[in-house]
Formats: sequence, C-alpha cells, structure tokens
Amino acid sequence: MPEISATPAVSGLLRVPAEWEPQEALWLSWPANPDTWPGRRERIEAWFARFAALAARFEPVRINADPSLHREIQRRLDANAPAGQVELFPIPVNDAWCRDHGAVFAFDQTGRLVALDFRYNAWGEKFSPWDLDALAAGRMAKALGIPCLHLDFVCEGGALEFDGQGSLITTASVILDPARNPGATRASMEARFREFLDLETFCCLPAGLHDDDTGGHADTFVRFFPPAGILTLHAPASHRDAAVLADNTARLTAAFPHRKMVTLPLAALPAPAGWRQPTLPALYANYVVLNGAVLVPAYGLPTSDAEAVETIGACFPDREVLPVDCRDLILEGGGLHCISQQQPAA
Repeated sequence: MPEISATPAVSGLLRVPAEWEPQEALWLSWPANPDTWPGRRERIEAWFARFAALAARFEPVRINADPSLHREIQRRLDANAPAGQVELFPIPVNDAWCRDHGAVFAFDQTGRLVALDFRYNAWGEKFSPWDLDALAAGRMAKALGIPCLHLDFVCEGGALEFDGQGSLITTASVILDPARNPGATRASMEARFREFLDLETFCCLPAGLHDDDTGGHADTFVRFFPPAGILTLHAPASHRDAAVLADNTARLTAAFPHRKMVTLPLAALPAPAGWRQPTLPALYANYVVLNGAVLVPAYGLPTSDAEAVETIGACFPDREVLPVDCRDLILEGGGLHCISQQQPAA
C-alpha cells in the first residue's frame, strides 16, 4: 500500500477530540442528488435549511455545495438562519452525508488542526456516483488552509466513535468489508489506525445493525458521552437486532469496565413500501452535539422519542436538548449525525 501522506507535514500522532469539546463550526453537505428523497425534494431541501438555521443558533454552520446552487440555498437560508451564521463553500458533492465523505478533524501534537482524508467509495461501492464526495475532505482542508492527512484505506467518519482521550470504537463489518478494504484483518487495520492516531483503546465490535446501508456504522448504535460514559441501543428480544446489540453491549462493558453504561431504545419504525431494507434505521444514537445543545432525532413516536430525549439529556445536563423531526430524513437511511461533521475549535 502507498504510505500515509500529509500536506504539509503534521507533528506526531493525532488526537481526534470528543464531540462535546468546544466547536468552531458544524459542516453540512447540501442534498444535491435529484435521485435521493424521490417525491420529497422540496420538503428535504426546506428541512435542511431549517436544520442549518437551528444549528446556527449555537455555532457557525458551513455548507458544501456546488456554486450553481448557492443562490437558491441562500434564499432558503435567508428565511430561516441567523444573519452571518451560515457560510456556503464552493465544494460540490454527490450526496448529503457529510459525516462520511467530509473531513474528520484532529489535532497534531503542536495543537494544529488537521483534516483526515480517508478514501471514500460510498460504503463499499453501494451508491453511485461518489466522485465528488471522494474529493470533499481534501477540498474542505484546502478551504480552511489546514494540513490534510491523506489515508490509503477506505473508511467513513460515521464508522468511528472517539472519546477524545485515546479510545476508538468501530466495527469489523465496516473496516474489514472486502468491498472497502480487501484482504484487511483486524490486526492490520488496528495497526493502520495506530500509525497516525494516539490511541490507547481500539475497540472493534463485530457488526452493527442489520438494516443499515453503511454496513454497521458505530454512530448508529454506540456513542461516548462525558465524562466517561457510553450510550448503547437496546431492542426487544423479538427484534432481529436484539442479539447483536446485546453482544455489542457485553463487549463494550468488557472493553471499558469502568465506564457508565446507558441504553437508548431502538425505535420501531416500519419502512415504506418498496424501501430497500425491511425496516428504517430510526436511530436515536445518531444525535448531534453542539456548543450548548444536543439535537436528537425524533420520529413521531411519542413514547420512545420522549425516552430518547430524556436519556440523552441526562447524559448532557449542561446543554439544551432539542428533538428534531427526522421522518423525511430517515427515508434515505441516515440521521442527524450522518449529515453533519463538527469542526473543533483550535
């Protein structure tokens, strides 16, 4: 394999900060693909503008989009967002999942912000095209004028959960996927991550949820919370994901024996007729942490929505916890964390 390279050079091993550390901005990618959200394009673009406006109440928002779309996006933002809080970047993308194609931000040992640029192939070549998405991370780094670490293996930001103190949770179903990294082993991938990250604990769980287009991203079922807790999902015994979730929780308890473990419900949300999976991955774990707030997915399910807001709120008692209706967003298989990427404050 070609060696990891950075332009310009970075100093030492990198630390990816926890998401509850101070943030400079939240990045989004505008949903430009006309084949996504069929029959709901107007609704989803209006939804993105409202979501950007909500996030912009707490911190600046930066949006990747083809310059040809900027005027229309700005029109929508002008009706929603606080003045001067949303900035459009001339970075065209194929799809809206900024968590996965965008830069993952880290700090080097001098405290300098660095962008991680994993190879990107749309979750194992599942959804074409991805040519623009594959360039987004490097373009974000260039726009910010920061070093970009170009990595020689496939991964996505949603596959990686960091606590900011040297712990990483991921899944073998993603990083060992033959359509992503053919021939990879757990040992070889752990070694690859340790080449550039300052890691103490590398926790690689076997798999994530069944009906997940990503193949099992960590951010769909497990999240760290401060100061030393882990949120996981639980499901009724009759649910097809009950066994894998129980196994993951047991493995997490063994890997992090001194952490507080808290569970979230797995929402029961039937898929619409003709959807590509048996159920929609309505995932409360796919929340977004901002400066002073946590935005939690809601699905029009009063009991489980309320339980999720209460549970996550107890994990972030110093922040405002707001539910966000994600019933349209989830029709393309992702949540609030999937569409966003935090840029930490340097």
